[in-house]
Amino acid sequence: MAEYASDKVDSLDDKLTCSDKSDAIIKHLPRSFMDLIATIAEHDKQIKELTTHQDKVFADKTFSIDLKQSDLIKEVEDLRDRVNTLTRKVIVLKEKQRRGPGTVAFFATMSDHSNPSHGERLVFDTVITNNGDAYINRCGVENSSRCS
Repeated sequence: MAEYASDKVDSLDDKLTCSDKSDAIIKHLPRSFMDLIATIAEHDKQIKELTTHQDKVFADKTFSIDLKQSDLIKEVEDLRDRVNTLTRKVIVLKEKQRRGPGTVAFFATMSDHSNPSHGERLVFDTVITNNGDAYINRCGVENSSRCS
């Protein structure tokens, strides 16, 4: 068989050089691989720390919002109660206004048989009937006046 130039085997030096390069690359692969694993582990740790921090911040914010919402709900309920109370009072006052002043009458007795003079205030001892609460027993005047 004839030998061709392209069939010649490379020299031993070329083979060693190529082999040495491969060995160096292979030798550094585990170290590079371990460096990558360490970097991934560090990134994983940072991700977990950030996630934990984010969850805590979110929980704190949520708790704060829930408290504010609870306070606002209570305040709205209190205001609603006040509006309902005021509405009932307005209805009662309108009904009283619609009915007008109403009937005022009282029946009372005096035990003293004195003869009162003109302009003297009469204070009845016993009030039997006081429709409309027009007479104030303690000062002897009708409700529209003021007691001193």
